[in-house]
Amino acid sequence: AILAASQMLQSWVSVALVAGVIVAAFIGTMIGKRIVKKHLAA
Repeated sequence: AILAASQMLQSWVSVALVAGVIVAAFIGTMIGKRIVKKHLAA
């Protein structure tokens, strides 16, 4: 039972990591676009 629980936890952690990377990349793209627009406007 402990082994199964640790395996489930590992799979959930990997899913959370992938989701976090996608969200971080999306936020980085949004911030990057805003910075580029400011530089182009200035």
